Amino acid sequence: MGFPGGEPPPPPLPTLIKLGRAITARHVDRLLAALLRRRRHRLVGALACQALANSLRPTPRTHLLAACALLDSSRPRDAARRLALAWPASSATRLWDALLRRACAEHGDLRHALELLSTSVDDHGAVPSPSTYRAMISEFCARGDMAGALKVFDTMTTRGCQVDDGVCSVIVSGFSKARKAEAGLKFYDRVRKDVSGFEPGLVTLTAVVNLLGRDERIGELAELIRGMERKGMMGDEVFYSSLVHVYMKSGLLMEGLREHHIMLEKGIAADVVNYTTVIDGMCREGSVEKVMGFLDEMERRGAKPNLITYTSLVGGFCKRNRLEDAFSIVRKLEQTGVVVDEYVYSILIDRLCKKGDLDKAFSLLGEMEGKGIKVGTVTYNSVINGLCKAGETTKAVEISEAVTGDNFTYSTLLHGYIMEEDTIGVMEIQDRLESSGIAVDVVTCNVLIKALFMINKVDDACSLFHRMRDMGLSPNIVTYHTSIDMLCKLGEFDMAIEFFDEYSRYTTFSSTVVHNGLIGALCNAGKVIIAEQIFCNLIHKKLRSDSCTYRKLIHANFKEGGEQGVLNFIGKVGELDMDLFSSVCSYACSFLSNRDCCQAALNVYKIIRTQLFAVPSKTFYKLLKSLLRNGNEHVIQPLLSEFIKIHGLHEPRAINMLSCHLSKKGVGEAIRFSSYMNNGSVPVSVLRGAVYALKKEGGILEAYNFLKEAQQSGFPVDLAMYSIVVEGLCRGARMLYRSIQAL
Repeated sequence: MGFPGGEPPPPPLPTLIKLGRAITARHVDRLLAALLRRRRHRLVGALACQALANSLRPTPRTHLLAACALLDSSRPRDAARRLALAWPASSATRLWDALLRRACAEHGDLRHALELLSTSVDDHGAVPSPSTYRAMISEFCARGDMAGALKVFDTMTTRGCQVDDGVCSVIVSGFSKARKAEAGLKFYDRVRKDVSGFEPGLVTLTAVVNLLGRDERIGELAELIRGMERKGMMGDEVFYSSLVHVYMKSGLLMEGLREHHIMLEKGIAADVVNYTTVIDGMCREGSVEKVMGFLDEMERRGAKPNLITYTSLVGGFCKRNRLEDAFSIVRKLEQTGVVVDEYVYSILIDRLCKKGDLDKAFSLLGEMEGKGIKVGTVTYNSVINGLCKAGETTKAVEISEAVTGDNFTYSTLLHGYIMEEDTIGVMEIQDRLESSGIAVDVVTCNVLIKALFMINKVDDACSLFHRMRDMGLSPNIVTYHTSIDMLCKLGEFDMAIEFFDEYSRYTTFSSTVVHNGLIGALCNAGKVIIAEQIFCNLIHKKLRSDSCTYRKLIHANFKEGGEQGVLNFIGKVGELDMDLFSSVCSYACSFLSNRDCCQAALNVYKIIRTQLFAVPSKTFYKLLKSLLRNGNEHVIQPLLSEFIKIHGLHEPRAINMLSCHLSKKGVGEAIRFSSYMNNGSVPVSVLRGAVYALKKEGGILEAYNFLKEAQQSGFPVDLAMYSIVVEGLCRGARMLYRSIQAL
């Protein structure tokens, strides 16, 4: 191809040298550019130095080409020093821009880009253009390096470069894509506070909406919208689509629908993306029946549903377990010529597997292969998961051998063998995982740790746990809970305590799950003192203990130290947490009453009343029943009066207990009272108490006649009442037999 004007291209540099013609800097630049394209970086540097030694004055482009060669050789500081030699100064900004843009190009090393920027600005006084700063920030954000993006931004603002809405929106969006919502919102607040004259535009505000949604700060969305209205700003379809998506994802269906209608009322035309966002949100919330109206509205407004729209609808039907409707949508798509992709099939297969219909799932797999749809790992994982849950892990393993497995694949197979307690299977999957070269994630590590403990490889499991941080993984609550729980099951309590100490000292998160699990295991093993120490740690961390935990501690203390052990534990809790103290005392009183430890139960009751805590009716009832069984008549009446005073005479337990108490004095009076208070019906417990009272007074025949009369009158009669009468008759028969023998 000829040059403009019909001039022939200049001959190559070697030809010029052979012909003895004069060599200019332009000739050298052409050769340097060719060598740079071929990545002959050392030759570029040598030729540039040789030209300078031969008194051939380099052009600014010569310096740029030499600097590019140094930069590509991972020598950013030398590149900056070489470019600083360029002259005249009028071309310096353009040259620095070109070098910096090259440094953060698609395959460039961003660390070298930062080093070059720092050296050029701080050491050589370079002044990159605003567009170069923006390009660098965009590249850093695109690669998820938000720390680097902030360093470029700081350099930009320090040098007095104006911050516009475009730069801010790129960084805020970058934080959103990197799932660093809190850091992104802090950056946004910092820009609004520190950068004078900055006014966020619609692009930035749209990105902020996404960040607020990710950080679950939904309440701040209303304030953001009010601020926009005060400034006269109106959102576009992208803004409202983001807003609706945030509300829908947070489970706020009505708020999302309201914003969608507000957008339409403002005359903003909703496109396929807007409607698909609404439909997807409604399907997620299980309101799939209302979606059909939105489909009709889409067609009326000219927004034709696409495959993504129908995919959301299929997912919604599957979530509601309406598989027939989901399949009808798929068939409808096929009839209209829409090519259904793997994702739609994977949704159907996943639901079929969860439902246990594995035959239909395999049929769909065959249908996919027949249509030439490539079956990916996600779809196979659904089948593998379904087989493992059905107890067919061996068959799942056979399928997995033909798939490039991921973390989900191997963790599912391991979990399947764990549930089947198949030691050999666990070891085989462990070997496959190690030879696969997959970088395991936290979930896989957790399952693998549990598997290693299961096959009694305690040292290997602990080693994997301690290597997690070296692997770039942080143990989570599941990791600690699994490790501690398995160590306790294996009887390795000392190691379990060591793991718990590490969890308490070094983690920033806390959960009652870890504490409760360890306390339960220690109580079962009779290590009550250590269990109480863990319980105290739980309270100091301001964690709320569940009822099972303190109940286990009460049971364990009773087993170890009897009534006094329970009372001592109550005293310790009272010194730590008064809110918890009330619940512990109520349960302890009921527990001791059930075991007929009347005096200890009364002592706990007195503690409750002294602290002015409310006494639940169930606690009152169990205490009174215990006293009644053990003949403590002198204590029952004042307690019963207090029971009625606090909970009222119409409380069912109060009626029952008062009737039982009256049966001790007179069965007829108790029956009449109970029948009157219960609108003609009498609880079986009252009748049982009456039978027991008659038997105890020696009137076993009266008890028998009372039982027959109660049954004929339609009152409830249970096996316990017959047992009382039969036992009394048998005892009477034995006494009669002995009397006859004595005669």
